[in-house]
Amino acid sequence: MGLCCVWPSALLLSLLVLTATQGHETGTLGDAVTLKCSYDTKINGLLDICWGRGTCPISRCNNLIIKTVRLKVTSSRLDKYQLLGDIANGDVSLTINDLDEEDKGIYCCRVAFSGLFNDQKTNIDLRVEDIADCPEDSDEATTAEVQGNM
Repeated sequence: MGLCCVWPSALLLSLLVLTATQGHETGTLGDAVTLKCSYDTKINGLLDICWGRGTCPISRCNNLIIKTVRLKVTSSRLDKYQLLGDIANGDVSLTINDLDEEDKGIYCCRVAFSGLFNDQKTNIDLRVEDIADCPEDSDEATTAEVQGNM
């Protein structure tokens, strides 16, 4: 296979890989967490978006959570998922209320730009912590440490 045939294939593959960004967010059991996602409406106008579970596929969103057509939310899986940002200005961040262990994992935000393979894809790894597992600074712990050092 000549270079003229390999180069377009390599370019297409690199475009597919480079169109997704990766981030992470940490939330606490029982609290709400917001997964950030936005785009520039002044340049692009209002676009359709979707949020799903799992990494962003080549098209659409897997395990659809919430979807918009311009400003209107057209599909929402559960009340615990909300778009509370300013959608008209491109803030399509996902708020997940009452976090539980089942909420941890990868989330995909896809902003649908016109044309093939143009979508903005953001994969966010949500980690969920239990505040009860975090050591607290208490007077008892401090007293025990001081007595242990005497």
